[in-house]
Amino acid sequence: MLGVYTSPRYATDHFVYLTYSEPGEGGSSLAMARAKLTIGQGTASLDGLQVIWRDGMRGKGGQFGAAIAFHPTASTYT
Repeated sequence: MLGVYTSPRYATDHFVYLTYSEPGEGGSSLAMARAKLTIGQGTASLDGLQVIWRDGMRGKGGQFGAAIAFHPTASTYT
């Protein structure tokens, strides 16, 4: 896991975005996913997790870093 980011509209959409190193054949690469955070009485879950971006390049070694930014005028974040 590299980062966890809340949607700019989190108060209404409850989306969180996750960046992480995704293992695969030939090495690892970066990926980003989105899910809805559901918080209940003593419970929490990420629902509808969907990978929305993958870096196609895989490699061995090195160190990943990832951050995301939201455009202030975007109407949706997918």
